[in-house]
Amino acid sequence: MYANSSSVTSSLVDSFAWDTIVEWMEKNEIGIAKSCNNRGNYRNSSFIVNDTLYAYHRYNSAKEDSGKSISWTQATTYKKGILTTGSLSLADTSIRDNYEFTDYDDTNYNYTLFKEIATGSAEETKINNIYDMAGNMWEWTTEIGYPNGATERAVLCGGSFIYGGSGGPVCYRYGGYAALWSGPDVGFRVVLYIK
Repeated sequence: MYANSSSVTSSLVDSFAWDTIVEWMEKNEIGIAKSCNNRGNYRNSSFIVNDTLYAYHRYNSAKEDSGKSISWTQATTYKKGILTTGSLSLADTSIRDNYEFTDYDDTNYNYTLFKEIATGSAEETKINNIYDMAGNMWEWTTEIGYPNGATERAVLCGGSFIYGGSGGPVCYRYGGYAALWSGPDVGFRVVLYIK
């Protein structure tokens, strides 16, 4: 990100740097590594921020053929009220009608509405002046993931907004996805080094 800078350089975070930051956070907030319920943008967080909503399509095999895939669609308009960080079932059409969606298939899918907040938009997610280590996005690291044939795997850290704060805390890592995998809950973190 700073290729022409004479004072700083940057790179994708590695797992050693991630673990060092988590250990430093843990010194000031005991237990934060294992449970981050209101310290990250998780489905069971409760602070209020107006930002992007996503509806998660979970395939219902009882209704349609198995060719349907799990996917996401964005709620483009807030029609009534606001949603805090977290999740909301859309099985009740009176709740679903509060929002407009880019796509909605009432026949083939079960839906849950999740909320993703912009990095740095909630003070509750800040620990030692670092925002959103936990919960907002899975974050790619330079660590190599589980081997699986010819497919290169890389490690993701920190959980995402579709997890609970205890189920995917800041110390959580997963190495089963292909290195080119993407989604609305996947991002990355850059480490800045001062020369």
